[in-house]
Amino acid sequence: MKRILAIDSGGIRGVLAIEILREIETVVTKKHGVPLHEYFDLIAGTSTGAIIATCISWGMTIDQIATLYRERAKDIFMPNQWHRRHKSRFRSDLFDAFLRNTLVEADGCPATLGTSRLKTLLLVVMRNATTGSSWPICNNPATKYNDRALPDCNLNLPLWQIVRASTAAPTFFEPVKLALGQQDFHFIDGCVSPYSNPALIAFLFATMPEYRLNFPAGEEQLLLVSVGTGMTRKYPMPTSVEDMHLLEQAKFAFNLILDSVTAHEDLLCRLWGRCLVGNHIDSEIGDLKQSSLIPDKLFTYLRYNRLFKQEEIIDPQFGNLLDIDNLNAMDFLRRSGADYARATVAADHLN
Repeated sequence: MKRILAIDSGGIRGVLAIEILREIETVVTKKHGVPLHEYFDLIAGTSTGAIIATCISWGMTIDQIATLYRERAKDIFMPNQWHRRHKSRFRSDLFDAFLRNTLVEADGCPATLGTSRLKTLLLVVMRNATTGSSWPICNNPATKYNDRALPDCNLNLPLWQIVRASTAAPTFFEPVKLALGQQDFHFIDGCVSPYSNPALIAFLFATMPEYRLNFPAGEEQLLLVSVGTGMTRKYPMPTSVEDMHLLEQAKFAFNLILDSVTAHEDLLCRLWGRCLVGNHIDSEIGDLKQSSLIPDKLFTYLRYNRLFKQEEIIDPQFGNLLDIDNLNAMDFLRRSGADYARATVAADHLN
């Protein structure tokens, strides 16, 4: 059986995903005696999920990744100087330095996508603002644009820049410029692609002949584990139409779009796969664990994501605890993720 791990976008909400992954790591280590990068054949991530996915593929333990988030979150979300606020809310230089200093070869040189330090296949989702297209990029040497003979071979791209490109959330961080051959491309956060939840694109990338990975499809042959960063069905909005001015709507727009796209990809995965774990989608269709629309399932699907009630995420002191840049929510996210994981992650599902 081949196994895929996919990790959602969500900014600092990645702390919640880390706690779910901690429980998965505990189960996998106890049951199979291997670390996550040996258990999974492909690890995919978008935005904050790309950071976590890269770190796992790099060989880090979940405890090490949790420490990185805890110690470096204030550097990553450092408010920009006033004269640069028109470009982005947060400083990009400190974020760049964090990634550049973490993803290096043994000799201190920047690691590339083709580095041998990546211990498993890694898929990072970003959006090319120059071409207007989503870019899933992988270290599979057989992929079309990873031919070493090409002057713009993707394997030669600095890994830290790829991860940074996937995390360049519009208005939060400045776009990233990557040079491929003789051409420059500008990238923005993968969360504004259709793949803020990268589970479906990870499945397609693994199985479509055009991507040249050639994983088998079938519920007994492929396991897809999808880890979210928390969501709610209802963000607080004004009760009257007259109060819904532009600023009020914009305040919640990013979270609403993020969660909507994530939920859509989850829905498709439940239709195509045999879903063993997942919250109710809504009161009409339930959790689709018994869906027969596609009788021959293409994979076994586990969807781990904490669903919050509105009253759980609004704090009188710290505001919306699911805002992607709310550093005051880290303890809440950590506790919530750990509680959810202990109650949900089961050894029987992780074969």
